[in-house]
Amino acid sequence: MSTLFVNNLNTASGSTITVPTGKQLIVTDQGGVRVPGSVIQVVYTSSTTATNLSGTGFTEIGLNGSITPTATSSKILVSFTQHFRIHSTNADAGCGWGIKRDIGGTEVRVYNNTTSINDYMYLNGSWFDMRTATTSTHLDSPSTTSAITYKAEARRYSGTITIGQASNQGFMTLMEIAQ
Repeated sequence: MSTLFVNNLNTASGSTITVPTGKQLIVTDQGGVRVPGSVIQVVYTSSTTATNLSGTGFTEIGLNGSITPTATSSKILVSFTQHFRIHSTNADAGCGWGIKRDIGGTEVRVYNNTTSINDYMYLNGSWFDMRTATTSTHLDSPSTTSAITYKAEARRYSGTITIGQASNQGFMTLMEIAQ
């Protein structure tokens, strides 16, 4: 077996380089082939943590995922789906969602909707109860190859908000996207 050392490949003519039928191109390292826009790795996590929100600030809801990017140019697509319950005895109620990035203990909120409420119910003067799920998605540019933990958060607007009602699972998916 011989080893070929090159820094660049180009075509002698045309615009394609073909691997012949029956032959394979094998890359042994994760991220060894980087096609802009392609998914390099996927991390999936879930949680059944139940959390009752109080106050109106962001609260971590126990749904976290960790990923270590292979290149500083990579973007991370963060998506989480969380089951929750909104109820009130006499007024409107709602909650919003956030995503926090933690690199080595330094936390930064990379997604939030403090100026608008994602999930909201309005009923003037009557009792209501809504149980549903919502999905939040954010494309992050962390510019690092250090381990990153993403943490899902929720923010109460008003009413009673229970995250993970009756131990319903929440799900988080992290995808490293090549650039």
